[in-house]
Amino acid sequence: MKQIHKLLQVGVISILFLGSFFVLGGVASAHSNTVTGVASCNNTSGYSINWTIANTYNLNETVTIRAVTGGLSTLNVQSFKIEASGNGSGGNGTKPYKVAIVHQLLPSTFNTFKGAIHISVIGTFSDNYKTTNDGYAVLPTNCVVPPTTTTTTKTTTTTKPVTTTTVKSHPTTTTTIKHHKVKCKCAIVITKCKCKTGTDELPWLLVAGLGGLGLGAIGEATRRKYFSRH
Repeated sequence: MKQIHKLLQVGVISILFLGSFFVLGGVASAHSNTVTGVASCNNTSGYSINWTIANTYNLNETVTIRAVTGGLSTLNVQSFKIEASGNGSGGNGTKPYKVAIVHQLLPSTFNTFKGAIHISVIGTFSDNYKTTNDGYAVLPTNCVVPPTTTTTTKTTTTTKPVTTTTVKSHPTTTTTIKHHKVKCKCAIVITKCKCKTGTDELPWLLVAGLGGLGLGAIGEATRRKYFSRH
């Protein structure tokens, strides 16, 4: 009887120990996110994937995308916050869980990709507990690959014609002004001219002529010079 009693005590202690282990383990593992991905065809880029990250714990958290197939640049966001699934007092979250959706675009060249698209996220909760969770998505195989468009830019060079302008030279016109003749033979000569008759007709004509041209002073000087010699 004593041996049976001891065995029962050991069994109860073992059960209690294992129970406390699973309870504590369950609490520790409750800090978690579930990550699911749904892929579809995209006629513009190739493929679209909507990743849903659900906070299954009752605390606020900040999520950072650690890695994803195709590169982080294919995502519309790389870090975001998710509210607590519940009243924020801690413990297991209540459904429906609070979620965040991340969009990913992959080029049509992934039509030869073998395997599933993988994403890895890190959740940092308000109690500073961190957890890493992964998700997978399979690309559809019936997508129509959009054709590759090559744009060629045509460069046009316009050459303007050279215009030659010929300027015609104006002809030089020589105008001969005829002198009024007087009775003197040298009437067209202003100086050193004497009339045969000895009259003073030439000086007076010169004075009158030069005065009419606005050169009266020159005419008067010529007349005086003429009379000083006679």
